Formats: sequence, structure tokens, C-alpha cells
Amino acid sequence: MNNQYWEKNDLFLLKKAKSLKDLVKIAERVLIKIPNPRAQLCGPISTGGTGNVKTNIKNLQKSIKILESKGVNIFNHLKFEPILDKLSINWEQLKPYPDIPILEDFYGKIFETKLLNIIYFLPNWETSLGAKWEYNYANKLGIKIFVLSNNWKKNTL
Repeated sequence: MNNQYWEKNDLFLLKKAKSLKDLVKIAERVLIKIPNPRAQLCGPISTGGTGNVKTNIKNLQKSIKILESKGVNIFNHLKFEPILDKLSINWEQLKPYPDIPILEDFYGKIFETKLLNIIYFLPNWETSLGAKWEYNYANKLGIKIFVLSNNWKKNTL
């Protein structure tokens, strides 16, 4: 996973984070180090995609590497996933989708910083409740959206 924008102190703070607010502050610290235009890749994690969280995360990791190889300045949000996963245990009562706090109080707050200039969406983004939320929220905030085509890996962006 790309570490070039992460300093040791960022990683230390990530391990010590206790709340979504803590994580948003860390995300901001990392985002301001990324040159413009800054992008994030969205796609299925906990719902949709392959139907398997680990496989969905691997697909996102591979896709982030491909975008980076094409010169895209990516904010790699996957470093937050283990901590988000631990925090979400507290929200199991929010059925059928316990990830609403993650969307509203983590990703939503990151989008609101306006530090992201573009949000890329994987071709199967519509299968994910979270990615649909991110698409709608980014659109509402006026962040540029780019939906990748099925053969995007072979094409230039």
C-alpha cells in the first residue's frame, strides 16, 4: 500500500485513534500532503462487488495501484479500514446497514473538507450501498465524479 504521504506520526496516530473524529483528523493530515488534483477511489467493500469483504478490498488495492501508475494522486483510504471495522462493532444494532456512521461521520466529513478534487468509482460501484451513498454525497458537494468503464485498466484516463 502506498506510504509516500504517510509519516510515522500519522501511522502512530492511526493506531491510537479511538473515534471517527480522530480518523478524520488523520485523513486531513495525509490529504494535505498529496499534490493536487487529489483523488479517491470508491467501490464495494462491505456490500456488493464480489460479496466478500477481503476480495473487495484486494480489488480496491489493485485498482489504486493501477491509478497511481497512471499518474493519479490517490488518497488511499484503505489504511483506515481495520480501525473502521473495529469501531463498527459498536453499530451492529443499525440494521440492515451498520456502516452509516462510517459514511456520514468519516467519508462524509472527508468529502466536506474539499481536499478531494475527484472521486473515481469502480465499474461495479452501484452494487454497493456505501459507494452509492458516496456517489450521491460527492455529487451533492460538487466534487468531480468519474465512473471508470469496464475496460478502464487498459485505457488512459
